[in-house]
Amino acid sequence: MKMKKKQNKIIYFLIICMLSIFLTSFAFAAETENINEQMNQLEDILNSSSTYSAFQTSMLLKSAQNLIDAGISYENTEEIIKNSVENSLNAYNIKKVFDVILETQEEGLPSETLINKVNEGLAKNVDNTTIITVISTKAENLQTADQILNEAAEEGLEINGGEELLKVLADSLENDVPEESLSW
Repeated sequence: MKMKKKQNKIIYFLIICMLSIFLTSFAFAAETENINEQMNQLEDILNSSSTYSAFQTSMLLKSAQNLIDAGISYENTEEIIKNSVENSLNAYNIKKVFDVILETQEEGLPSETLINKVNEGLAKNVDNTTIITVISTKAENLQTADQILNEAAEEGLEINGGEELLKVLADSLENDVPEESLSW
């Protein structure tokens, strides 16, 4: 009798393991299908313009995938691509925009402000190089603000509202407040 109970437990355990593997692989397959669908939608947007070659489209799709993989929402990525296509933004400038956003995201800094600046610039028909300069400067200011906060934390200061404070410091730097005035 004990042997039969043991066998039943093993069988139940194996069934549960198989179900877990099946459900996990099903969820992964559904997610992969969704990602492929999203990338196809982005490709359709890029192909709707005669501005981009097949190579440029492929390059932009890879950069878009990198953004999404890093945690930038599909919606934000799609919006940048749509606005860029509407404004006939050069493919290499779009890639540069994506690179700045990706680097900021990978450093753990808030990239939403950069995305907003890009879309604002595109909506106002701002020159491509100006958009890149503005977001590059904003990214540098976020990095500097992060360094200021890290130095303050190393000095033993307790920092509350880290991300919000980071944005305020970055905005201050953008408005020509000297870095020395912001340091502790």
